[in-house]
Amino acid sequence: MAPYSDYIKIIVYHAVLGPRIRNWYLERARRSILGDLSLEQSLDLYYTLFGFDKNAEPAVNTLSSKGMSSEYVFTETKRSVAAANGKTKIYSGIGFDVPNSPPEDTETIYQATRKAFDAGAGGIVISREYEEMRVPNLKAVGRAVREIAKK
Repeated sequence: MAPYSDYIKIIVYHAVLGPRIRNWYLERARRSILGDLSLEQSLDLYYTLFGFDKNAEPAVNTLSSKGMSSEYVFTETKRSVAAANGKTKIYSGIGFDVPNSPPEDTETIYQATRKAFDAGAGGIVISREYEEMRVPNLKAVGRAVREIAKK
């Protein structure tokens, strides 16, 4: 897609990914190909396969209540920028206040926005639905963007 696109928006919704990993990926995989592994072992394998820092990301017991860190946003954005190989820009979709996601932390949203640009994103798309977003979280994005623009 890169040679034919002005940009590619990647979805890096950090908070809601925690419950999705726990309930969608790990539970389903344990009913089939990972049936011999514990949830902890399955999560360890998931983090290893995707190159996520096990120390920065939540353990199984907090995955549904905490979500992923801003480091996840950095890792996925950096991977996507490298894969695009300069043929298009990568815009990170910073998602927050998504229904059924853990409570949001404005500092994590701020850091996720910063990390997207630190990883080489050409821009960001604030996602998912504007009417779901809370003002303090929008302000956290705005603070990060204004600081980045000053550089």
